[in-house]
Amino acid sequence: MSRFRLLILLLFVLTGCRGFSQEPSFLRYREDPWVKKVFEKMTLQEKIGQLLMIEVYPGKDSVYKRDTEELIRKYKPGGILLMKGTPVKTAGWISDFQRVSAVPLLTAIDGETGPGFRMDSVINFPDAQTLGALRNDSLILEMGRAIGRQLRALGIVMNFAPVADVNIHSGNPVINYRSFGEGRKNVSDKALALALGLQQEGVAAVAKHFPGHGDTEADSHRSLPVLKITAERLDSLELFPFRELIRNGIAGIMTGHLKIPALDPSGNPSSLSPPVIKKLLREKMGYKGLVVTDALNMNSITLPPGKAEVQALIAGNDLLVFIHKLPRVLPEIESAVARGMITQKEIDDKCLKILALKRWLRLNEQVSPYKTEDLSEALNSPQDKLLLRRLTEQSLTVLKNDQILPLKGLDTLKIATVALGVDTLEPFQPVVDLYTTADHFYLPSEASAEDLAALSEKLTGYNLVIAGVVNLGKFPGRNFRVSDAQKEAFRMLVSRNRTVCLFFGNAYALQFFPEAEKAASLVMAYQSGPLFQESAVQLIFGAEKASGKLPVSIDTRFPSGIGDEVLPLKRLKYSIPEEAGISSAFLKSKIDSL
Repeated sequence: MSRFRLLILLLFVLTGCRGFSQEPSFLRYREDPWVKKVFEKMTLQEKIGQLLMIEVYPGKDSVYKRDTEELIRKYKPGGILLMKGTPVKTAGWISDFQRVSAVPLLTAIDGETGPGFRMDSVINFPDAQTLGALRNDSLILEMGRAIGRQLRALGIVMNFAPVADVNIHSGNPVINYRSFGEGRKNVSDKALALALGLQQEGVAAVAKHFPGHGDTEADSHRSLPVLKITAERLDSLELFPFRELIRNGIAGIMTGHLKIPALDPSGNPSSLSPPVIKKLLREKMGYKGLVVTDALNMNSITLPPGKAEVQALIAGNDLLVFIHKLPRVLPEIESAVARGMITQKEIDDKCLKILALKRWLRLNEQVSPYKTEDLSEALNSPQDKLLLRRLTEQSLTVLKNDQILPLKGLDTLKIATVALGVDTLEPFQPVVDLYTTADHFYLPSEASAEDLAALSEKLTGYNLVIAGVVNLGKFPGRNFRVSDAQKEAFRMLVSRNRTVCLFFGNAYALQFFPEAEKAASLVMAYQSGPLFQESAVQLIFGAEKASGKLPVSIDTRFPSGIGDEVLPLKRLKYSIPEEAGISSAFLKSKIDSL
């Protein structure tokens, strides 16, 4: 046996069942000259400051901005978390804050669907539950890269995404549709694709919420959720996606505010727990990258400002997020170091790690910000719009099809469309007119029995009804806002008419429609935006293919993994020029010249 093969065998034996892990790329910069030069000039307070991230609201006024700049100058935090604001204002503020900061700031965002998750006037990519239906994960990698380019254009270098929680509780009040689904491998594959895409474009991905927030009944923003599960179940299910992300070099992992007695009987939140972070994440799982707290201002954290941050560092976190009382927190941590609660070496190691991350993200370079006139194009490029269409189309899931889709013999059909839950027409209805003649109706969420009877009378004589369920809530509160009128109208339609149902909303909401299985065809579209509605109609008329698979179990009627493939007919598809390989800008210039 050659020495090389012997070495490989020895490494395999030593690593055991954990397999080979790829160390996060930024760690190689710990000995970088820039990192060492910056580090050597720092005082203890400045090193501690690098471990703290404050929140910033670009939607506020100039007085708030001036106060924030003074806070950055005086206390030298390591980073800022960007909250709600416009793209132009956000990019401008980031540039100004970087200018007044002694050390380049880590600029972060909760961008689960891209910057559009926090900002207006930006493409908003689909929710995770929607993406969970895709069979083509390369599109999610492409989405990660698109989000990465958008964030870099704004000056943002860290994204608190992907959500790696396996959602197995339909009533989960905080994760729910933000998860890729209930299958551990599906969640793992898609979280990894998104993370790799972000990091390929120079944005640090931070997976959340370790060790897993998918089986909770409480919202950690309001109270501390309790996970009454065994360590074995946690290891086999919740930790699976995080383990794969670690093996593939994810830059950061965010710790969730969760009470898990099986891991820490003390009752401490997992984000403040040495057994969870130091023992499980660091030692057992071998993670060497950046460990980030969830926001420390949430009601699940009951320790006062300063005390919570000290406990978070003792537990093993590197970066503490949402420090809204910086002048109070810094002295508390300094005092903890003086008393030996945290060692100087621990502070130094964490500071060096954050500086290495900044070097990897090229924050040491003087980068000219995007010009305002170029920003809109960077955030809403035709290529990204085409990607959004592909993600939408390939997520559509046919849960039932009694050999009716795609619709044929249109000349034999007398069609009515009904929007259930609104008092006006919805975007899917006029799209039907692109393919055939139809009459359009709607029924408000709080319609009366008389309104329902009147609708039933109007639908007499139609041999096909296309019903769109709209205006649903994203979260499970009040049964996803499903109204009695919607349920009764839906029951009436599927009982009396041959009905194609288009469901525009959180898949879990379908459980509150007890006779959904009686529809002639049922298409799950997951979201209610115009693009989802337009795509669903093009699918039923045979202009698009259906390939999505349900990523969650709704109930016994609709288990996870189902989804009929529906092949398209040769009918005209409506899209944007880029889908035909034509530049929108070029086409517009030619039309304008004519």
